Amino acid sequence: MAQILSSEYSNADIPVLRQYVPVTAKPVIEGHVVPLVAIRPWKLNLIGALGRPRLLFVAEDAVVNVFSLDADIVKPLRTIDLQGADINQLRCDVLGGVPVVITVDDAGEV
Repeated sequence: MAQILSSEYSNADIPVLRQYVPVTAKPVIEGHVVPLVAIRPWKLNLIGALGRPRLLFVAEDAVVNVFSLDADIVKPLRTIDLQGADINQLRCDVLGGVPVVITVDDAGEV
C-alpha cells in the first residue's frame, strides 16, 4: 500500500528520504531585475551564472546577454549575437581562467 505524504510524517518514516537533507535556498542578489523580453515559456536552461567572475548569462532568441552580478543588472555588459537559430540550451563555466559559454540552438548546432 502506498504511503500518503503529509506533514505528519518525517523523513525517517519514508525509506527513500532517509538520506535526504533539507536545503535552505537564499537569493544570490535581491532587488535586481533582468529584462526577459523574448524568452519562450517552453524553453529551459537559458540562464547560467558564474561565481568568479560574478557573471550572469541570459539567452534570448539568438542572443546571449552578459550581466555583472556586482553591478546594476538593468543593462548588459555585453551582448553576443550568434546570428543563427534561437538558443535552446546554455551552459557556462571557466576554462583556463576565461569564462566560456556554450549554446545549442533549435537546429542542434553547438
